[in-house]
Amino acid sequence: MKINTLITVLLCTCFNVFGQTKINLDKILKQLNLTAAQCKTSLIATKTAPNNPNETIVVIPEIAKQEDDIFELNSHILIVDTKTSKITSRYYESSKTNEWFSDAFAIVEIKIDTAHYIIAKNKRAFGIRLYFNNYSKPNPYSKEIISLFVRKNSKLKNILKNYTVMEYYGEGDASCYGEFFRTEKILIMKSKKTNAYFDILVKSKNTKTLNDVDEQDECISKDNVSTSKTTLTFNGNIYL
Repeated sequence: MKINTLITVLLCTCFNVFGQTKINLDKILKQLNLTAAQCKTSLIATKTAPNNPNETIVVIPEIAKQEDDIFELNSHILIVDTKTSKITSRYYESSKTNEWFSDAFAIVEIKIDTAHYIIAKNKRAFGIRLYFNNYSKPNPYSKEIISLFVRKNSKLKNILKNYTVMEYYGEGDASCYGEFFRTEKILIMKSKKTNAYFDILVKSKNTKTLNDVDEQDECISKDNVSTSKTTLTFNGNIYL
């Protein structure tokens, strides 16, 4: 058995037995003219569609470039028929514009977010979240971004692109001393509309942490927390 075929068989078995939905990955890849070896299989994500249990949302990260641990990914965002694995709606974006690249800040996970992103009457979006990390203790950096997609017949439209919902960074000595900053954001749909889509309220929690040593040589942390709000509105094409 060829290596590529073996990889595909193992992947299909994994998704059928252990995945959240029983889809046939091999059938999906064939419709995209891809093989498992052309994809970053560790980052493939699947989740049952929130408004139709007979459909599955699938994210296929196609390798555009790779050199050792550095790589760029083309993004295939799909909705497939769960029973037949036939693609019913799709979105594609090249690594040249989607910002799916993994270098010093590595892409460590891709997740599908099916929270209640009701953007209009009878119209629900879903999110794709990417997690980045640099694995540095003295100079940590991590980030989480979200993109929202809405279905339009056989196509998926990106209506919010790579919006940062978490960012953590700082500088320390990897033992105690350090100054660190963390911002976390949650998205809440509002009742007010702009260009036929509901506005999105963004609530931010900003935490500044100072680590120091007290008189007993114990490492202590002090947090300074602030909050803020902003609103994203739809300009007719995308949320800004």
